[in-house]
Parts: sequence; C-alpha cells; structure tokens
Amino acid sequence: MMSILAGLTLSAVNRLKGTQKLMPLNSQKIYQQLQVEMAAVGSFKMYREILRSGTGPCIPFMGVTLNDITFIEDGNSDYTKDGLINWTKRLLLYTSLSQFMEYQKSCSFDYVETQMRESFLRRVQRARELDDDLYELSLELEPLQDPGASSTSPTAKMQKTLRQSFTSMRNPFFSS
Repeated sequence: MMSILAGLTLSAVNRLKGTQKLMPLNSQKIYQQLQVEMAAVGSFKMYREILRSGTGPCIPFMGVTLNDITFIEDGNSDYTKDGLINWTKRLLLYTSLSQFMEYQKSCSFDYVETQMRESFLRRVQRARELDDDLYELSLELEPLQDPGASSTSPTAKMQKTLRQSFTSMRNPFFSS
C-alpha cells in the first residue's frame, strides 16, 4: 500500500489536480482512505491496527519495522546503570523483528506469472528511472498556471483521453 501511495504522491502525479478531479469518485475515495490508513500519525497507529486485525497473507511495510528498530536502538542504552546488558532493549528488538517475520511465515500464495503483469512491472521500473520525464509529461497534461489563474484542469482533448483511459482501465495485478 505504501508503494502505491508513494507513486501517487510523486510530484509529477500529485500536481495534476485537474486530472485527479476526472477520476471516478470511487477511485478518489479509495485514494483518500489509503492516505488515512497509511498516515504516519501516532507512529502509523491506523496501519498497525489494520495489520493486527487482518487475516490472510500480507506484505508489511518494512519502513515501520525499520523505524521501530531505529527508535529502540537510539532510545535505549545497551547497558543498564549497573553495567549489565539491557535485556529490555533486546526484548523490544526481538518483539519488533519477530512480528515482522511472523507475517513472512503467513505469506504463502500461488503467484501466476502473466504477460500483462510482467509488462506492467517493466513499465514501473522504467517510470522510476524517468522521474524528470514524468514531470515533463505532467506539464504537457496540465501546464503550470499563473498564481492568479483559477483553472487547473487539463485541455478538452486530454480530458477525453483521460476519461477513456479511466473507463477502460483494468487491474494489471489480478487480470489474467
């Protein structure tokens, strides 16, 4: 989920406010819900609750675990005031890592390779390498506006193209 959110918040995508308004309402609601669920507020409190209450396979966001480990490591000394090993710190580290590893154990599912999925993943990889090009494309779609201008919507031709692509879109992960 965090990878999807990160992709949608790239500057090349996030700046397209007019295009975002053309998205189906259901997609807009899903995006807003994703933002709420993955917010870093309260040390990812909502995400942690969803993860704990979920059933079935999942791939947890490693950033939360790494964040926990960093805070445990930086916030607790290795030794007590008496010079003994700080076992509380070791227990906190163990708990954080074992929870993450537990999700790996429960994550078994049949993965069927499809040409569409592979093609999508190759495009994603290229997109990561072409961030500047993506920004240029976003400027073609929605040119920068003067600060006093009120409209941020795409051109009429682009609106038609976007509507067509939104209505014909298929999920590249689960289609066969």
